[in-house]
Amino acid sequence: DLEDILIFDEAHNLEEVALQWLGADLSNTQLKFLCRQIYNPKKNRGLVKQLKSLPESWKDNLITAIKNVTAANGQFFSELVAKLPQKNEVRIFEPNIVEDSLTPVLSQLLGVLKSGINLAKVDLEVFKLKSFANRVVSFISIINFWLKCEDRNFIYWVETEYSARRMRIILNVTPLDIS
Repeated sequence: DLEDILIFDEAHNLEEVALQWLGADLSNTQLKFLCRQIYNPKKNRGLVKQLKSLPESWKDNLITAIKNVTAANGQFFSELVAKLPQKNEVRIFEPNIVEDSLTPVLSQLLGVLKSGINLAKVDLEVFKLKSFANRVVSFISIINFWLKCEDRNFIYWVETEYSARRMRIILNVTPLDIS
């Protein structure tokens, strides 16, 4: 039967693509981008400026939460790089290789976003807040899973990429076997 045949173009890339889809990653630059999307202090822009139906006190709490995440992002990834050998890729075997300074502040941010969902009076604002809250939940899950390193069916590693303007540090986790 022709309906039972599946042809893969570029099949030699299949394993790598499957690993990308089944794994997870999170970088310091992704967290920084999230924070800037919510509130960019240099340009005084972001989600916080678009939310017209929410009280100023709530917006102040959101800005504080973003500042806390930004600071913890720098601290967490700096401590991680200081602990690792100077290589572009390093496998991680040790659980909790650094203290988790990120998930407490991300949880605080999540709490502020959730309270905004309950306070918002405009559907589009609710949608945007839920979207950001879902991203934060995903980031918390990745950090927790990566830090614990307890599932031996997965590989945990850190990648470091350097450019003229910044260093990008990526937490990676992917399954050992996709068969």
